[in-house]
Amino acid sequence: MKLKTILATTFLLLSFGQIFSQNTKTLDSVQYKIDYPSNWFPSYMGGYGAELYIFTPLNDSTDFQENISLSIQKDLPEEINNLENYTNSVVTSLDSYIKELKLITNEKHLNEKLSYSTVAYTGLLYGEKTNVYQRIYFKNNKIYILTFTFKPESDASYKEKAIKAFDSFEVK
Repeated sequence: MKLKTILATTFLLLSFGQIFSQNTKTLDSVQYKIDYPSNWFPSYMGGYGAELYIFTPLNDSTDFQENISLSIQKDLPEEINNLENYTNSVVTSLDSYIKELKLITNEKHLNEKLSYSTVAYTGLLYGEKTNVYQRIYFKNNKIYILTFTFKPESDASYKEKAIKAFDSFEVK
């Protein structure tokens, strides 16, 4: 009986792993690696200081497209010499370009692989109510900022998928 339970459990775990890997793609660059949903679309168009965008599928009902962006900042000023200093500078500057800003989260996460800060907020971005979830990483004297931008009415599964992509993020 125990053997049947072990075999059934192993089969289910392997099946789930295959399903998850079939539903994701991986971007593996010299500087970073990230997994993202296979029906989302990467773009290296590089607008607004981002190195990479990963867009959700097109939606006929709106012009807005939820997205993950990755910005990498190097040649940092001397006063920005760690994660905490950079995160504080970001949070204090938000209200200068986000109207009706409401800060939801500003937390530091210590991780044995890569520590990061989480910053989440809502506000008017280009005149529209927008939600933003960010993870900020500091490694090799560079800042890596992953941002998920979405509308309050966006499909809830998009945020879950974005967080899974964030969880997969590795800096090399």
